[in-house]
Amino acid sequence: MKATWSPFENTPWVFPLLTQFSDYRKTFFDHVANEVSKWTNSSDVVFVADYPNRYFENFMPTELKNITISIVSGEILVEQMGKPNVTISNKNELSLHSFIMEGRSHRITGGNYHKIHNINNFPSCYMYTYTNSTVDNSKSDTSAEQETNYSDFISQIFQDLSEFFQEKYDVFTRGLLLMMNAYLDVFLEVPMVVRKRILD
Repeated sequence: MKATWSPFENTPWVFPLLTQFSDYRKTFFDHVANEVSKWTNSSDVVFVADYPNRYFENFMPTELKNITISIVSGEILVEQMGKPNVTISNKNELSLHSFIMEGRSHRITGGNYHKIHNINNFPSCYMYTYTNSTVDNSKSDTSAEQETNYSDFISQIFQDLSEFFQEKYDVFTRGLLLMMNAYLDVFLEVPMVVRKRILD
């Protein structure tokens, strides 16, 4: 693949940066990301900006649930396989309290490709919100595994403590018997009792 390029000439196939959405980063984007993260532990948001008369083709896996595309600024057309095209637009000021509104949002089904066309004469910005069911399932599996590991850990501790105290008890009783035999031998001149274990 070849493309014409020179450091001394304008490159026709390079688009400028979409700096008009930079002001949204610290106010709107951060606020929405914080709000979406409160829905569930696996909720997330992705922001996309695109140029006029361009489209973005995307595949959403089936693990993602409650996929919603919402317009932030501009006007887009959502094209899904087997479904009618939907146009959503937002020409008003951004609202921090109602960033997913009727007429500005559309549900996307997972497991299929879809296209987002920017039908504006200027750049548009939109966002995906979704829940990752794989993360939810792995967290529940992890918590169940942690509970199993915890119970195994507790039973192992009890077993170790039981063995430890049994060993200490055996040493203590043996010491008492040896001291008693020593006193009997010193004070009463009774010979030390020899105990032998009879093995079957």
